[in-house]
Amino acid sequence: VADILMLVTLPIWAVQYAKSDGWTFGTPLCKISGSVFTINFYSGILLLACISLDRYLSIVHATQMYSRKKPWVVQASCLMVWCFSLLLSITDWIFLEDVFDDRRGRRECVPNYYKFREEAVYNWRLASRMIYLIVGFALPSAIMMFCYSCILHQLRCGAQSHQKQRAFKVIVAVVVVFFICWTPYNTTLLVETFNFDISNETCSDTTSLEKIKTVTTCVGFIHCCLNPILYAFVSEKFRRRLMSRETVFMSDLNVSNHQTNHR
Repeated sequence: VADILMLVTLPIWAVQYAKSDGWTFGTPLCKISGSVFTINFYSGILLLACISLDRYLSIVHATQMYSRKKPWVVQASCLMVWCFSLLLSITDWIFLEDVFDDRRGRRECVPNYYKFREEAVYNWRLASRMIYLIVGFALPSAIMMFCYSCILHQLRCGAQSHQKQRAFKVIVAVVVVFFICWTPYNTTLLVETFNFDISNETCSDTTSLEKIKTVTTCVGFIHCCLNPILYAFVSEKFRRRLMSRETVFMSDLNVSNHQTNHR
């Protein structure tokens, strides 16, 4: 759900880049779209961290953090993640605005840090970016690397059954895809953040980084499309349940059609 909601905002941003006059939806929709993007970005990444933690406890320590006997634990975890993501989006509600970019000669939906005094612009920009980089990438990455490293070690030390070999491949794919998709974007943000100088900001200094950030953002969006494949369709259990539900649905449909024809 987080990945799909994140991708829902994609057409709006595509219109901004496609139209010559830029953002034409006004400040309210700018704040809403930007906040929805941020909320679902954080929730998606943090939920992946929760999944890795659950798998770590289940495989390494044989402890079920999430189980059918305790559905409230799942609900509480998801609620905490979404509330925390909502809290982290406050900066977007404050700073995102429909502003005119003199360098490009067009309007854009971007954070407007200049609404405060000039000497505080760099501090606000640095603080918001570091929160984004730490909570949205560094922290989930550290959790995933630790959990999946322990899981891989546990699988390699145990009996190499077909199921464990398959789990090994899926785990490697999950980690590799995550870092391939998000490392370029977050590296670009880090470089852009520390190269930002309000006293010497020219078009030539920022054009290359802006182009790179556009490309790496698209690569990050690809991760939202690959997640359902990695976490669901690769799983044999998921496919069996999907086929069983489809069989039950078709059976109910046939019974309904038979009753209708009989009447």
